[in-house]
Amino acid sequence: MKLDEIDAQKSNHITTGENIHRLIETLTYNEKILPEFNEDVWFAVVEKVVVYNDSSLIFHFKGGTELPWKI
Repeated sequence: MKLDEIDAQKSNHITTGENIHRLIETLTYNEKILPEFNEDVWFAVVEKVVVYNDSSLIFHFKGGTELPWKI
C-alpha cells in the first residue's frame, strides 16, 4: 500500500469514528430519537463488543469501524 492510500484510509476511519461517536451522543441525549435500548438498531450497526479487564471496551461496527470506550 502506498502512503497516500494509508493516509486516506486513516482519515476515513477517523471520520467514521467521529460520526459514530456523534450518533452515540445523539442517541444518548435525545430521548425523542431512541427513548430506550432497541435491539434491532443494535444488531443493525454493532458487529461485536470486546470487553477488557481494565474496564475498557472496543465496539466493532459493521463496516469495520472500531470505537474504543473507557468505563
